[in-house]
Amino acid sequence: MFERLRAAVNAALDAAMPPSDWRDLAGQMRRAAVEGRAALMQLREALTRTERELAAERRELAAAQRRGGLAEGIGDRETVEVAQRFAAKHAERVAVLEQKLAAQQAELALAQRDVDEMVARGE
Repeated sequence: MFERLRAAVNAALDAAMPPSDWRDLAGQMRRAAVEGRAALMQLREALTRTERELAAERRELAAAQRRGGLAEGIGDRETVEVAQRFAAKHAERVAVLEQKLAAQQAELALAQRDVDEMVARGE
């Protein structure tokens, strides 16, 4: 019974897609895998840029906090307030970049799985 079912499915597939279309499909799959790998490279580059931006913002936050502490130590209230405003802005930017980085990492992982699946199917 299963042999007849398998033969019927194979016959239907053969009728729906002639052999030349299979070669075309294989070519399309290879191109999709190449495009997927290129997209992965772009995602990794964007992730690296975000990591650099985040590191820079963290340094700026630390500097603003340090300046505020120094100003407070000498009793310069005006400089303390300015430093606190800058620290708040940098802290907000750090939070946004951390969220962006997490989203990019998740997107990269998803894209990597998709490409791995395409490559596995193409082999």
